[in-house]
Amino acid sequence: MEPGDPVLVEFAEALRELRRKAGSPTYRQLSTRAHYSTAALSDAAAGRRLPTLNVTLAYVRACGGDAREWEQRWRQADAELGWSVEQEDKAVPYRGLLAFHEGDAEVFFGRDRAVGEVLARLRERRFVGVFGASGAGKTSLLRAGVAPRWPGPVAVLVPGAQPVEECAIRAADLVGRSTVEVHDQLRADPANLALVLAPVTGLLVLVDQFEELFTLCEDAGEREWFIRALVALGARAHVLLGVRADFYRHCAEHEPLVEALRDGQVLLGQLTAQELHQAIVGPATARGLRLESELVTRLVADAVGRAGVLPMLSHALLETWHRRRGITLTLEGYTAAGGIDHAIARTAEAVYAALDEHGQTFAKATCTRLVALGDDGDTKRRVPRDEWDHDQTTTAVLHTLAAARLITIDQDSVEPAHEALITHWPRLRAWLAEDRDTLRVHRHLADATRIWQDLDHDPAALYRGTLLTRARDLLTTHPALVTTTQRQFLTTAHTARKSNRRRQGLSALTVACLVAVLAAVGLYAARTSVDNNRRVTEAVVGQAMAQARVLRSSDPSLAGQVALAAYRLLPNPTIRGGLFDVVSAFNQANETPGDFDETHQVVFHPGGRYLYTASHGALNVYDFNGTPTPKFSHAVPDLGAVGRVAIDRTGRTLAVAAVQGPVHLVDVTDPRAPKVVAAVPSAGWVEPHFSPTGPILVLFETFTSAVHGAPQPLSEDVIRVVDVRDPAHPVERASVRADEEAVGFNHAGDLVTQNPGSEIHLWDLGDPAHPFRRSPLPNASAEPYVALSRTAPIAASATSGSTPVLVGTDGSTRLWDTTDPLRPRATGRIPGMVALALSPDNRFIAAANRENVEIWDIRDRDNPVQYAVHIASNFTFGTVVFASDGRSLVIVRNNTSGLLWPVDVSAAESWVCQRALRPIAPDEWARYFLNIDFADPCAPQPGP
Repeated sequence: MEPGDPVLVEFAEALRELRRKAGSPTYRQLSTRAHYSTAALSDAAAGRRLPTLNVTLAYVRACGGDAREWEQRWRQADAELGWSVEQEDKAVPYRGLLAFHEGDAEVFFGRDRAVGEVLARLRERRFVGVFGASGAGKTSLLRAGVAPRWPGPVAVLVPGAQPVEECAIRAADLVGRSTVEVHDQLRADPANLALVLAPVTGLLVLVDQFEELFTLCEDAGEREWFIRALVALGARAHVLLGVRADFYRHCAEHEPLVEALRDGQVLLGQLTAQELHQAIVGPATARGLRLESELVTRLVADAVGRAGVLPMLSHALLETWHRRRGITLTLEGYTAAGGIDHAIARTAEAVYAALDEHGQTFAKATCTRLVALGDDGDTKRRVPRDEWDHDQTTTAVLHTLAAARLITIDQDSVEPAHEALITHWPRLRAWLAEDRDTLRVHRHLADATRIWQDLDHDPAALYRGTLLTRARDLLTTHPALVTTTQRQFLTTAHTARKSNRRRQGLSALTVACLVAVLAAVGLYAARTSVDNNRRVTEAVVGQAMAQARVLRSSDPSLAGQVALAAYRLLPNPTIRGGLFDVVSAFNQANETPGDFDETHQVVFHPGGRYLYTASHGALNVYDFNGTPTPKFSHAVPDLGAVGRVAIDRTGRTLAVAAVQGPVHLVDVTDPRAPKVVAAVPSAGWVEPHFSPTGPILVLFETFTSAVHGAPQPLSEDVIRVVDVRDPAHPVERASVRADEEAVGFNHAGDLVTQNPGSEIHLWDLGDPAHPFRRSPLPNASAEPYVALSRTAPIAASATSGSTPVLVGTDGSTRLWDTTDPLRPRATGRIPGMVALALSPDNRFIAAANRENVEIWDIRDRDNPVQYAVHIASNFTFGTVVFASDGRSLVIVRNNTSGLLWPVDVSAAESWVCQRALRPIAPDEWARYFLNIDFADPCAPQPGP
């Protein structure tokens, strides 16, 4: 299948027409809706290859198309392009290397005892794990044994590389909802998986090959999300895991999983001689076949007592079936197939020998690509279909291997039928042993190519230097390994390198000529050379930082050192932000729902050690305990559903406003033992604010009341001034109606408010019993305050043109000098307006927009300087809050999970180097920083 194939052209044109009918949204907009990269979506409509079914349906749903119609269209195109393998012959009694699935229950024998044990355990508890060695038959047991006997519906799930997406697809299919909609809901909170599946009664969620969570999923955040989602689901439905026994220790590293599996584990052992007899004879009898008694005796003798023997046994039986005499499977046929020990190798060798020389080259490349290399042993690897070429040779080789049941092809991926192929085919083991470095270079190239595609072919993501040279060597030494897309990546990188060298050469020639003609122009030439070198360094460092982001889940020690070295070489805001991103990922809980799950407000204790969050409707306390990472301490009981929270200037009292109910005053003199000391009654939604200058608490209360004759309830706003000198006995001094919103206190103790016309008012609370409102601030109606310093005359406001808004993408943030609060002076302006925060020392301001969170150094108010950038896509609303010491920032996006993000370079450096398991080696350095002198980033730095 080549680009230009009529089937591809027609399919791609239909996708493009669907996009036109949807109003021609940009691919960035489609990416936001579909949760796929812009590169994947644009490639889907390019007509170069058939996109996967999942990408196609995501594209269609993002354009408002009919998913059912497009699924039929995709399957038709897939069949016409020759990817699919013929339907299984229903007369075949044995599965070979393939596992038994739900449709094979009638030929699945030998595991009645284990199936009964699993079902009994499921009746006792909702969360069960089945552990067994590779080749013990876990998948067959679960899918052909347990699933058909379960009295209710069964959903089968395999984690893969993107478990959140897999959950969304399976859950959406089960409840008949949009995958995109379900994906958004699941991303917001892992507990939502239970809510999505709640309508399905008696559900069993069967998670097969759970170990893929550790072998294929490289994102620690997604791993943690998946575990938390399953544990939460276990409270409403039954969950059954199938796990390879050698991944038991990986499961033990996750406390929620340990607790969920406590007393809920089934260990799958070897089949007894009697069970082996049933597994051998039963399938043949069910298909009207018979086995020679000598064959049965030999098979049981060859298999009994051997660990992991089932795939080899099944494959030997399949090959014996191919050599049967009439309806009888014979010992002669079994011997000719090679028996248990050699049947897999003989089948694989026969398939390989039947290919021509060109096909054999591609078979080698194909099989080695399907293996994940590991220091503790190689495992099978699932490769997405969009990473394969669709040319005639590749398609034919894949089809041939699949027809022999050595590999499996589904709608989205290709993988070995079983890991027994790796261990029992000597030729494949030899291929893997002969040049593992080359295979790792190719695996690195595949990852880099995908990153380049995901970044819309960003030149900064291209290979350079040694990486490019080593990868281009594959084009000569192992051309069959390199796909068309990878060739495009290498060609683009090579062209960029030649262009850069040409520019450098021309620059050198220009310098020589100019020096010969006019020495005075040498300064210009020198600057040109410096600019060229700077651009090269920027490109190398940008690529290194991109690789550090990829490494942070698989090798955080190396990722941290690469990121720190990149920052030392190029300390600009983007690279500094990349360093902070990598450091934040050292704490796995940072980017996973859980620690700050469903948080809508964060308040730091002035002392800096503790913080409080309004999460899940409760007030939670977290303890830093001298580390950069907060750990959950406890939840404050008896508060009801929590709305807003504020803390006084001394750090002794919290004001906790209930969603419906009073405002609780909580004594946090000892943050480890908070206690409610008083409750101020309330009739509506309350927003508390403590004065920075005195013991004054302002409650801005909004409540609605029904008025006779009015079509809707009327809303009323009241400012209540409460004296909290004795928090246990608060005294309300005044209550004033005000048709305006409270922004907060400024540094001088004035309450700042904004009315519906966007006028700004200052309320003097010098006499708490008689607050009065001053005249509107001049020239402030277009830019309402949205962030106020509590210690200095600084304020920040957000605006979009002449219309004040708090949420948007086209506006900016204005800084104000409020030395004279009645005559604020406009100073610098910075982009960003979704959320704002000023650091306690007034050095930084954090400004968020839909694409990122930017930290700006505002020590020079008139000329703020960008300091660091954190990418936070789809930040439509949320919170940014600086820690009390100003060295870190909590970012809560869309009231989902919170991220603790460092903003102090020295702390980040210390965090990286304390966790460097070993220093970065010179050869590793050369891989990321070509032609840049080696410098250990964690070596002692020279003094000033």
